[in-house]
Amino acid sequence: MALALALEESLQRTTVEEIFAGGLHEYLTEFITATNAIGLEIRREYL
Repeated sequence: MALALALEESLQRTTVEEIFAGGLHEYLTEFITATNAIGLEIRREYL
């Protein structure tokens, strides 16, 4: 749950300008990594 809340907070506070300043590819890579971690946490809890 903490991972999902952290991702939600990040999505709410990050602007498009910040994403492009840091690099779109880098941002998307971090996003995919975070969603993968959430998926693994869900799998551990419920499967």
